[in-house]
Amino acid sequence: MKTIYYTLRVFSSCQFNLSPIKNPYSVKKTETGKWEGRTAGGCGNGASRATFMNNPVYQISLEESSDENHILIDLKGPKQYSVGFEVKQVSSPRNKPLRKKEHGCLQYEKMKTIYYTLRVFSSCQFNLSPIKNPYSVKKTETGKWEGRTAGGCGNGASRATFMNNPVYQISLEESSDENHILIDLKGPKQYSVGFEVKQVSSPRNKPLEKKNTDVFRPGYTVLALDKVPAGVYTIRVMTFEAGQEGPFILKVEASCGFSMKRIQ
Repeated sequence: MKTIYYTLRVFSSCQFNLSPIKNPYSVKKTETGKWEGRTAGGCGNGASRATFMNNPVYQISLEESSDENHILIDLKGPKQYSVGFEVKQVSSPRNKPLRKKEHGCLQYEKMKTIYYTLRVFSSCQFNLSPIKNPYSVKKTETGKWEGRTAGGCGNGASRATFMNNPVYQISLEESSDENHILIDLKGPKQYSVGFEVKQVSSPRNKPLEKKNTDVFRPGYTVLALDKVPAGVYTIRVMTFEAGQEGPFILKVEASCGFSMKRIQ
C-alpha cells in the first residue's frame, strides 16, 4: 500500500474532455464466514458438480429508488486457494434484467475449511445477509436404465422411446405454495444425463410450468426450484441417447415434507 504518483496523457484527433470519475460507491457492507464440511462445495467442475450447490449464499436487497445502481463485490480468502463467486438476480420491482453476471462465492478446491471475507460496495442503500440452507427434508432413490427404460432424451430417434424412461412421483405437503426443491441426478460418467419435472396437481390450483435441465451433463446434473406450490409432481430421468444402460441415483431435497416413489 505505498503511495505511487503517475501521469496520464491522452492524445486524440478531435476535441475531448478528460476528467476523473468519482467513486460511485457510497455504501459498504462486510460479511465473514468460512467454507467447512458440507459448505465447502467447490466450483462445480469435475467431482464438485455434486456439492457445488452447498456453498454459502448471500442475499443483497437494493432499495427501489433507482434501476441504475453500481455494485462492486470483493471476496478474499487464503492466498493458497483460488476463490470466486457467482451473482444471480432473484427479482426486480420493475422487471429490469441484471446487466452483468460474474462468476463468483465458491472455492476451487472442495472439502477444506477456509475463512473468507465478502465485501459489497454500492451506490445505493442495501441489505446484505446470508441465506440459510432451506432444505430440511431429503430423500434418495436408486434405479437403473435398462432395456426398454433406457429411452433417451426425446431428440431424434429417441422421440419414440422417450416416454419409457423411469418416472418418480413426489407429493409435497399442503402447508405452503412457496416451497424450495433441489433435485440432483447421478449416473455413469460416460453418459450425459438429465430430467424433466412436471406438475400433476395442485390443491389450490397454483400452476408450475414444466421444468427441465437445460444441459445434459456427463454423469451428474442438478436443478434448484423456488416458489414451488404444494401438490404432486413427476420427475422423468433420462440419458441423452437411447439404449444407454446403467445405474442412477436420484436425490430430492425440499423445504417441506414430501413423499417420493417410483411410478414407472
